[in-house]
Amino acid sequence: MFDRTLDPMSFRYGIVVCAVLLVIFLLSVHRDAPRWWRQCAWGLPAAALLVLGVTARLAWPIAAPEISLLRAAAAAVAAVAVARATLSPERFAAHSKATTATLAICALLAVACFFNLFQPQFRNHERNEASAVHLFDMRVYYPSAKYFAELRYDGIYVASVAAYVEDDPQVSLDTLATTRLRDLTTHKKATVASLRPQIAAIKQRFSPVRWEAFKQDMRYFRRMLGSHDYLGTMLDHGANATPVWLATTRLLFMKTEASSATLLATALLDPLLLLAMFVAIAYAFGLRAMLVVAVVCGATDFYMFDTNWAGSTLRHDWMAFLGIGICALRLEKWRLAGAFLVAAAAMRAFPAVAFIGLGIPVFWWAWDYRKRHGNLPTLSMFREEQRPILQVALGGAVCLALLFAFSCVVLPIEAWSAWLNKVLLLSGTGHANHVGLRALLYSFGPLHDHLPQAKLPVLIVVATMAFALIAQASRDKRPEQAAVLGLLLIPVLFYPANYYIHFICLVPLLAIPTLLAEDPDAVAAQPKLDQGVKTWLVVLGICVAQYWTTGLSVGKRFKA
Repeated sequence: MFDRTLDPMSFRYGIVVCAVLLVIFLLSVHRDAPRWWRQCAWGLPAAALLVLGVTARLAWPIAAPEISLLRAAAAAVAAVAVARATLSPERFAAHSKATTATLAICALLAVACFFNLFQPQFRNHERNEASAVHLFDMRVYYPSAKYFAELRYDGIYVASVAAYVEDDPQVSLDTLATTRLRDLTTHKKATVASLRPQIAAIKQRFSPVRWEAFKQDMRYFRRMLGSHDYLGTMLDHGANATPVWLATTRLLFMKTEASSATLLATALLDPLLLLAMFVAIAYAFGLRAMLVVAVVCGATDFYMFDTNWAGSTLRHDWMAFLGIGICALRLEKWRLAGAFLVAAAAMRAFPAVAFIGLGIPVFWWAWDYRKRHGNLPTLSMFREEQRPILQVALGGAVCLALLFAFSCVVLPIEAWSAWLNKVLLLSGTGHANHVGLRALLYSFGPLHDHLPQAKLPVLIVVATMAFALIAQASRDKRPEQAAVLGLLLIPVLFYPANYYIHFICLVPLLAIPTLLAEDPDAVAAQPKLDQGVKTWLVVLGICVAQYWTTGLSVGKRFKA
C-alpha cells in the first residue's frame, strides 16, 4: 500500500463532476431531440472523462476511499441510465446510443476499479518499489500448489519457519520462539515455540532436492515481503482451495521457480477468463446486460482490506465459469452448461448451489402434476418433460468425473478428505472477512473461536425462511433464472469469505428490462417498470449503498 503525496480532494471532486456531466448528458439527449443538439451533447461525456483523467493525474496514486467513491459513482450513473431508458415518458424517450455509451463508460470505470485502477497494490521490499504481484496471496498459494504432496493443507506455515531458520544463520527457533502463527491442524493461533515438533518434522516430508527447491522459492517471497510480512502472513488460514484447483495450479507452477515474471504471467489468466465471461454474456443476453454486469462486477465493494485479487492466479476462475454456464443455459446448450457449472463448483465449491436453483422448478413441476392428477409423474414422463435438466445433469456428471480423475492423477486421492477436514475447520471458526447469514447472526469478533450454539435455532429458522422465499421466486422460471436465484443461497447456507459474494454481479441476468433488450421484437407494450428494471435498479442501488459500508462516512471523506 502506498501513502499519497498529493491531496486527493481534486480527484474526489473530479469524480462528482464526471458523474454530473454524464447525468446531464443522459437527461438532455432524447430520441426526438434535434440532430445538432445530439451531436453537440456528445461533448459532455468527453468532458467528463477529461475531468476525471486530469484530476486523477493530480492525485495519483489513488487510494482506497477514492476508488470506493468512483465505484459508487459508476453504479449511480448506470442506475440513472437504466431509469432514464425505461421509465421516461414517450415524449422524452432516451436515445439508445446515449444509453449504451453511458453504460459502457460506467462499465470501463467500474472494471478499472475492480483492478485497483491498474495500480500495483504491494511493495517489493527488496527493491523498495511497487509490485503488481499479490505477494500476500501467492506466498501461500504458489508453494501450496507446487509442493502439495509435501505440504498438504497443514504444512505451509511450519515449513516456512523451517526454511527461514535453515536459510538465515542469524535466525533460530529460539529467536523466533514468540512469533505467532496459525496451527493449520486446529486453526488455532500458536507460537513457534509451541509448534517446534511440527516444524522439526515437516522437512521429513520432502526429498532433499524438493526441500532445496522449496527453500529457494520461499527465499523469493521473503525477499519480496521482508521478514516482518513474511512471518506476519502466517496468521492467515492457509490454502483452502479444492483439490481440482490445486491440481490445476500445480500443473501451472510445477516446472517454474517463484519469480515476479512467473507470477505476473499466470495472473493474466484471471482478466482473460473474465473477458471470456463478458463476451459470453453479451452474446447470450445482449450488450447492455453485459455492461450492467460489468458495472456491478467492478462496483461491488464488500470490504477488501484495501486490496483485491489483481496479481493473484485463478482467483476469479469460478466466477467466469459460473457466468459462462449461465449463458449456456440461456442458449439452451444444456450439457455445456452443466460442464461449466460443475467446473465452477469444482474450483471453489460454493457455486454448486446453482444446481439447487435448477432443481427447484423441477420440484414445482412435479408438485403441480400431483395436484392435478393425484399421483406423481412417471419416470418416462419425467424424462420427456425435464429433458433439458437431465442434459445439464449429464454434462455436469461427465465433467465432474473427469475433474475428479484429473485431481487424483495430479494429487494424492487423500487430498479430498484433507480438503473436507479443512472446510469443516474453516466453517467452525470466526473470520474477520467472512460474510453471510451466520456472520450476521453470530457477530464474530477476534476473540470468537467457535460458533455460539445458542443461536443455532435462529440460524435454522432464518435459513429455512430464506430458502422458502427463493423456492417460491424460482417457480416457473427459466433454467438460467433458477440458477441465478440459487446463487442467492450462498450467503445463507455457507459461511463464505467476502470475495465470494462477487457472484452478485450475475444477478442482473435474472431478468432483462424489456425496453433495454437487444431483441428488436421486445416492444414497449410491456410494463415499463418490469422485473428486469426493478432487478437492475436494486442491484445497482446496492453497489451505491456499499460506499457507506467500507470506511469513513461521506462527510469525513470529503472533509478538507
